[in-house]
Amino acid sequence: MKSDGPFTVFATTNTAFAKIGAKTTKTLLSSAGKVQLNAVLTYHVVAGSFSAEEIIKRIKASGGEFSLTTVEGRVLKASINQDQVLTDENSRVAAVTA
Repeated sequence: MKSDGPFTVFATTNTAFAKIGAKTTKTLLSSAGKVQLNAVLTYHVVAGSFSAEEIIKRIKASGGEFSLTTVEGRVLKASINQDQVLTDENSRVAAVTA
């Protein structure tokens, strides 16, 4: 990161990493994949310090959904369904486990 924090990282699980496959992983880790890898990593980071409790508080205060803008510039929407979840701009959902 080129700026001072704090930052919150929504790190994926090993199971999620395993789904991307060896070929994609190799491409991302190559010099040719540097830009794409940077986009993937910064997509999972938001500026500010957000504990689970803080996110839940903001979800409730805003009527059920709280938006976070990633360092990469996209929007994640936090909401409480059966679990605490993040939804990306493509309607892909991820459970927050910790």
